[in-house]
Amino acid sequence: MIPVAVKNNTRKQKPYKIASIWAASFFGGPLAGGYLIRHNFLFLGENDKANLTTALTLILTLILTFLLLVLPETFIDNIPNYLLPTIYGLFAALIVNLYQKKQLSEHEKEGLPFESNWKVLGISILAALYWVLIILLYLIPFLDIFSENQAATIPSMEENWFSIDWFFPSQLKSFDWANPIWFYAMLAVPLIFILRWLIINQFNQKLPIALTKKDLKSDPITYLRFIPPVFFTISLLLILTSLARPQTTNEQVEQWSEGIDIVLNIDISESMQIMDFLPNRLEAAKEVARNFVAGRFQDRIGLVIFSGDALPSCPLTTDYGLLYELIEEIDFDKIESRGTAIGNAVTSGINFLRESESDSKVMILLSDGDNTAGNVDPITAANLANAYNIKMYVIAIGRDGKVPFGTDFFGRPRLVENTFDETTLREIAKIGNGKFYRVSDKEALVQVFDEIDALEKAEIKETKYKDTNDFYYVYLKWAAVFLLLWLLTKSTFVTNVLTD
Repeated sequence: MIPVAVKNNTRKQKPYKIASIWAASFFGGPLAGGYLIRHNFLFLGENDKANLTTALTLILTLILTFLLLVLPETFIDNIPNYLLPTIYGLFAALIVNLYQKKQLSEHEKEGLPFESNWKVLGISILAALYWVLIILLYLIPFLDIFSENQAATIPSMEENWFSIDWFFPSQLKSFDWANPIWFYAMLAVPLIFILRWLIINQFNQKLPIALTKKDLKSDPITYLRFIPPVFFTISLLLILTSLARPQTTNEQVEQWSEGIDIVLNIDISESMQIMDFLPNRLEAAKEVARNFVAGRFQDRIGLVIFSGDALPSCPLTTDYGLLYELIEEIDFDKIESRGTAIGNAVTSGINFLRESESDSKVMILLSDGDNTAGNVDPITAANLANAYNIKMYVIAIGRDGKVPFGTDFFGRPRLVENTFDETTLREIAKIGNGKFYRVSDKEALVQVFDEIDALEKAEIKETKYKDTNDFYYVYLKWAAVFLLLWLLTKSTFVTNVLTD
């Protein structure tokens, strides 16, 4: 007859060092650390503590796996990579120091061997492979191949709350969590089992016995005793998941504005072919105008082009795609008559804006010359615009002096003298209560349109509609199922017979 504790020492097994257990826990997680601690307890003949270690290892692994698959990526990204390995590494070292350090120190003093570090490394790698698999499942919704609906669609709650789809990673990650702080409480679940074991170990009566070596046998059926704790753990995890409030949110944002009515008047006279702007004045003006239109929101914009006469190209519209195309199609052949009919252009713009009910009406006149054509005086047209409360922004485009215009026989740029009388354009801007700009390069033109864009902004208002659907009671129903399973197994031979 030999005592159990002595019997384990007669085996050819060797224990693991404390440092090896800490390293295995840090790199391989609770699976590796728990396996080594359990091995040491079996070596020391403390089978009850070995069984408790097995249960806690499985529970902690289950909790960490569940958390990794459930928590949103943004939540996990805020947790430092070294934090969890350090916590359960220190936890494993604490258990070893409390319950195994004395015996392991005596083992070392007697010069007895320990398990090799190579074996520890192998166990750590095997355990780490499990976590690699879980991370892959988290990053790639591989589990969805078992689901008929691979998309993260919400099953019908009343009819399909028992569907396994609720537990697929893609489904769990599709939720918004109203109270994610409850996920931290999951880490405290193992403490319940530790506390239970301490109470039972402290107050339960113990009967020391001695058995012969041949009578000591390990029966796999004894592991069935862990079924009730597993059911209870799953029930707790599901209750905490319910408290975290999984929900889906459908948020719609409606933006609206009273809007501004704007008319763009663009000069396409022959002088707009001058190349002091690249590739020429008209193309530079078209590009800046397109960008201006793209930056507006719910403003009605019209388009007028003019040369020797005015051509209304587009009435006030919010169809910016159409307006973009019309600006793109502007060329010098749109109007046959030559010259610059500024008065006619302003009058055409007034026709677009005079019936507008908008509180703000704006006309942007872009030209590079004096009024040389048309049958309407520009100053008269400006006064008429003022009568309709139309604000006038006037942009004079081009440089004075010699400017490139076409090429000579040898393909070299031909320079021509360019003069510009700003008087009429300045007066139009003054009468129209707007502003006059003189631009001599494309960058200045862009800045002017940016300034006008900033000055003529309507207040944009938002209305948000948020439709939230809660799904906590789906997991609460599952928690009730596992709680009933725990009560049933706890009150049957699965617990009673195997515990005795």
